[in-house]
Amino acid sequence: MIKLSENSISLIFRLIIIFVVIKAIMVGLLMTLPHTGVTKITVPDVTPPYTRFNIKNAFYTTNSKTKKEDVKPKQPLYKIDDMELTGIYMESKKSGFVVFYDKKDKEQHILSVGETYKGYKLDSLSKYEAIFIRNNQHYKLSFKDDSSIPVEPKKILTQTDEEEPVRLVPKNLVKKYSTDFKAIWKDISIKEIIKHGKIAGFKIQSVKKGSVFSQLGLQKGDIIVEVNDKPIKTYKAAFDIYKNINKYRDLKIKILRNGIEKEFNYEIY
Repeated sequence: MIKLSENSISLIFRLIIIFVVIKAIMVGLLMTLPHTGVTKITVPDVTPPYTRFNIKNAFYTTNSKTKKEDVKPKQPLYKIDDMELTGIYMESKKSGFVVFYDKKDKEQHILSVGETYKGYKLDSLSKYEAIFIRNNQHYKLSFKDDSSIPVEPKKILTQTDEEEPVRLVPKNLVKKYSTDFKAIWKDISIKEIIKHGKIAGFKIQSVKKGSVFSQLGLQKGDIIVEVNDKPIKTYKAAFDIYKNINKYRDLKIKILRNGIEKEFNYEIY
């Protein structure tokens, strides 16, 4: 029989205690840990796919298309040659008006000194031309070569069976003066009468003896105030009568002569 020393017994006793402690730890772990095996966790590949990068996109802030503004075509410049001078009424270089034909709108117009038409301001007048200003540039508008319409030598007839006679005026004579504005001023001169800053009528300054206007009964000093019951207080009103005279069959002119109102009646045949 083997006799153990006290040191041996002490060592064995320590080993037993260590074994018991280890065994207790292992039992505790077996009680707490899951009984299944270890599962491998697969981590997905999160690397983004390759995309080509355009540097222009870094500075582009909106995808909306820029709306193009509607660009209106510029209107062609109106030229002085688009006017055809048909008449000048001149009291002085800076006073009067012109009558001209617009080749584009096919209409006759009247323009006084100081007024503007399509960018051209009528600045001054002479006997045969009108001076316009546009953008500090001067433009001259002159008459074309004379081409007066020949008129048959018909006289103005007068019916004397009434208190105020009716004068019969040949239609071709009316046509001559309606198309040849210069012919009017060869036979008659008029000037506007201003009252309170407005035109009150047109005074006859002179009438050529034996002319059509003298045959119409008009005299120097007469003031024309109405035509066909329409007051003549502007150049435009006077020109409207002149422009449409071919359409009239009857014409009535009211005048003041020495302060007395008189009325002349005409029939165009």
